[in-house]
Amino acid sequence: MKIQIVLFIIFIVWKTGISQTNNPSVNPDSLRSLWNNPEAPDTIRLKAVNELIWAQYLYKKPDSAFILAQGQYDLAKSLGLKKHMGQALNTQGGSFYIRGEFNEAIHYYKKGLKIQKEIDNDSGVANSLGNIGLLYKEQGNYAKAIDYYMQSLSIEKKINDEKNIAASLNNIGVIYLEQNDYDKALKYYFESLEMQRKINHKRGIGYALNNIGNTYKEKGELDEAEKYYSEALETYDKIDEKTGVAHAYTNLSYIYLQNNDIELASEYLNKSYIIFKSIDDKKGIALSLVSFSEIAVKKENWSRALIYANKALKLSQETGTASQIKSSSRLLTEIYEKLNEPQKALDMHKLYIKTRDSIQSEKNKKEIIRKEFQFNYEQKVIADSIESAKDNKILEAKLRAQDEQISREKTQRFSLYGGIFLVLTFTGFIYNRFQKTKKQKLIIEEKEMETNKQNIEITNQKVLVEAKNEEITDSINYAKRLQNAILPSEKKVKDHLKDSFINYLPKDIVAGDFYYLDVLEEKGKKLVYVVAADCTGHGVPGAMVSILGSNGLKRCIQEFKLREPGKILDKLSELITESFTQSEERIRDGMDLAICCLEVSENNIEKVHYAGANNPLWVINPKRKTIPETAKPFKQGGGFEIKANKQAIGYTENMSSFDSHTFDTQEGDKLYMFTDGFSDQFGGKVITGKSEGKKYKSPNFRKFLLSIYDKNMNEQKNLVSKEFNEWKGTLEQVDDVCIIGIGV
Repeated sequence: MKIQIVLFIIFIVWKTGISQTNNPSVNPDSLRSLWNNPEAPDTIRLKAVNELIWAQYLYKKPDSAFILAQGQYDLAKSLGLKKHMGQALNTQGGSFYIRGEFNEAIHYYKKGLKIQKEIDNDSGVANSLGNIGLLYKEQGNYAKAIDYYMQSLSIEKKINDEKNIAASLNNIGVIYLEQNDYDKALKYYFESLEMQRKINHKRGIGYALNNIGNTYKEKGELDEAEKYYSEALETYDKIDEKTGVAHAYTNLSYIYLQNNDIELASEYLNKSYIIFKSIDDKKGIALSLVSFSEIAVKKENWSRALIYANKALKLSQETGTASQIKSSSRLLTEIYEKLNEPQKALDMHKLYIKTRDSIQSEKNKKEIIRKEFQFNYEQKVIADSIESAKDNKILEAKLRAQDEQISREKTQRFSLYGGIFLVLTFTGFIYNRFQKTKKQKLIIEEKEMETNKQNIEITNQKVLVEAKNEEITDSINYAKRLQNAILPSEKKVKDHLKDSFINYLPKDIVAGDFYYLDVLEEKGKKLVYVVAADCTGHGVPGAMVSILGSNGLKRCIQEFKLREPGKILDKLSELITESFTQSEERIRDGMDLAICCLEVSENNIEKVHYAGANNPLWVINPKRKTIPETAKPFKQGGGFEIKANKQAIGYTENMSSFDSHTFDTQEGDKLYMFTDGFSDQFGGKVITGKSEGKKYKSPNFRKFLLSIYDKNMNEQKNLVSKEFNEWKGTLEQVDDVCIIGIGV
């Protein structure tokens, strides 16, 4: 049976601590100039930046608001102006709230509360208490939330702070809506709306209208809900309140979805999602994703619904928003049931029940009722003492109002007669223009509908691509863990090759280069096999080949008991070729590598057996007097190279056997095996902020290793990394890098 998802967006009002204005005459450029003018009085600068943040940044660019507020806090602290310090902390808490980072928001609000108490600022204390209550509500701790709300409201009524009284009434209404007490919720919302209209606080009016719409929606009265949502949208639009506009679009999309107008629902949801993404509102993004998933459920597109709902749950858990965790887990329960995954459906249902019960727990309900009774009692004691005075004032006001009404009615009658004549004169003209405008409007609306359809599809595809990219990245990270498992640990390398280093720098998350170590004890000798390998490509394809290569080496040495490096490479090439000829398609992928078998006695390397597939072995020792017969000395002296066979492991035309080379070591020998990633790296001198763009090349690499010969292997590792990074500079790494150095 299909579970109907109940999605609603609740507007909770946090308090500013100052009188914020919706006056369009506020000039952001003037405020910015004042703030950036060190010659202006400091208190004027602080007031200017505070107004600038709230008018221009907080609701649209909350991260920028945080940075500006930090500057405000630092200046106020240097001057010892604690009131302005408290305002800045309150703003920073608000910036974290908008971005859905609730724990950080609580931290800044509590710092602000401490300062407000120190300076006995009742208004500031009330603001901070209300804001902390807001965050506890978001986290599902309603007992704490109602406690802070009631403390805040009590102080606000004492100092007659109408704007923040209205905000507290709204927030208390939210608590009752979450507890499904719709009548109480409406009572507080309408009280808040009346007060917001009285003081003409446009943003607050929008909040109250939106929440009244939420309550009617929960009661099943969708026509009433749509009316209030539409009025909220109109209010937000007039003051360019992006967050409010986005929430109103999301709420209206829900109404249209319930009325089976999927196209209009998608259009509104697309608009809201774009706004939430532009201001990095994680909570809003999660709400949009839940709605996208709900639309996919309506279309019975279960795979797409699953992607959206999973992403919504992940974001909701990151922000700790209990109501959204409840919505997304309930939706996932239905989706997993349809996909016939009963265990996952059960897990999601358990999460839904757990979250729902924590929101509507008996403890929360009892605490809410207790706090309301306590608050009402305190308010009644205050009210009784002023009731008689209030009655007299009300009577006088009624008499004055009656006199004014009579006078107004006389004036209105005279105005009416003149107005009727003017209306009749212009009616004909207006009707003619209306007919022409109507035709033009129809053409424009058709074009807008087509554009909206295209935007909806683009947004849907963008969300899907983001989700797929996240899945792919997760898979690649898991592949990295698998690849790391085949690489020998640094401890194992150091246990058997104390004076050595491995410099391993993958280009991507996973690599085509790999290194290998195996140790055998035979006939009183210790044989240490070391390999540096470069598979075809890099990234995921290279990593797949690297796993085949590592497993193949292990089989050659342990299963087939081959000891001579050349024979090992012959067998490895055969195994890799077999792996790639299981289908009719011929795959030419393989690997280049160098392998050394080191004969070790009493921790000394006495003899080296080497074979290579395209990758040579370098030995550096300026004090050496002789070199092996098969070796080629460096032109500049100081060492020699044993060349590899010019063929790769895997499929090769005219394949021949690999040669093994053996030589005795001498004191001071240092052996180097490597892939081509270092020498192929582009970089060089920095010109106009960018690297020159030349290849490093093998001769320069050999020259560099000769220059650091006298350093120990740990120092050499650091110097190799430094040389690579300085050469690469600002350019992208072109290939994986693997370098192995071993001291004799």
